[in-house]
Amino acid sequence: MTVSNNDEEIDLGKIIRKIFKEKHIIFLCVFSCFVLSLTYIQFRNVKYKTTATLTPPLERDLESIDYFSLTKYSREELLSKIFFIAKNETYRKDFYTLYKTELNGISSNSDNLYKTFNESLHIFQQEKIFAKENSNLFKQVVNLEFEYPDKINGPFILSEYINNIEKHVRLSILEEFIRLKGLKEEQLQREKTLLLFKLEGKRKNEIAKLEEAFSLAQALNLHIFSDTFSNLEENSKNSFVLDLTKELKPPYLLGTKALTVQLNNLRNRQDLTIVDDEGINIETELLKLSQIDQEYDSATGNYPEYIGKQFSHINFLEVLTSPSVPTEHLDKKKGVILSVSLLIGLMLGLFLIFMKFVLLQPDKKDNSNDLSKEGKPIYTGS
Repeated sequence: MTVSNNDEEIDLGKIIRKIFKEKHIIFLCVFSCFVLSLTYIQFRNVKYKTTATLTPPLERDLESIDYFSLTKYSREELLSKIFFIAKNETYRKDFYTLYKTELNGISSNSDNLYKTFNESLHIFQQEKIFAKENSNLFKQVVNLEFEYPDKINGPFILSEYINNIEKHVRLSILEEFIRLKGLKEEQLQREKTLLLFKLEGKRKNEIAKLEEAFSLAQALNLHIFSDTFSNLEENSKNSFVLDLTKELKPPYLLGTKALTVQLNNLRNRQDLTIVDDEGINIETELLKLSQIDQEYDSATGNYPEYIGKQFSHINFLEVLTSPSVPTEHLDKKKGVILSVSLLIGLMLGLFLIFMKFVLLQPDKKDNSNDLSKEGKPIYTGS
């Protein structure tokens, strides 16, 4: 290929051959390997952040709900959507039993009810009692709700929560129901204050940080429970805990001292290093908290939240908040990254082949002229 410039012909092929010599080809090969290595290293050391696809089964089941237009749903529909989270008939029966117990006034104290609830769950598991599927469960709950309107009170009553949703349509079914269930009285007051600020649009930075903590907890398959600020402060030296709560002030935070995590899910992902913004290995930091609240309080019947120890009762929070199969998303993400890397490598390889055998291949005419000028014999093949 030649270009005419002021009656002079410039041989572009010859110029390219001078620029891209063998050492440059080697350099391009090394550079392509370096790019691929960087891509792989970046994946292995990914700072794992939750994404829209990493959501609890509950949220995926209800993702069609418009949380800003909840009033378009009837009370029956809202109740059915909440109960839909408990796909197992045993869970449905336990929720219904708890609901009916409170409505009948058997226990009006939240702490006693919490104890009764845990004990009933323990019996359910020990005796292996599984309730049969009850297709009329939702209607029964709604009927009970209207049958005992004067007894609807306390943090465990679903109808109170539904009423709250109807009054404040911006309230999220998923997050707030999980938070309000099982809280003690002093914790409940702080939670209601948090909800109030959220509904009024105040403290946006604190709320955003709190939601980020919940999202990260879901992504790591760990569960953040309510705790007192003083207890949280005692463990604020832990960089992971501090990072989640450093911008929050009481009463706008949920404590993160009491953590429950299924570390096996992390250990099984040996190819994944989960770190926070400061490069701290989260699994290591969580293990440091493993000695917190590990003893079951037999006197009160409370089951403390802790790390690395199986609950002896059915853990509803685990059912409600844990991601279904987070590894599926990771495998998909890994496949996409590797596919892109291979595509980049293939394109670079084709480019190198093209440069080597097409652009850099000297034409015969140029070779003969060059050899003649140098006074060297030309081999004609005869």
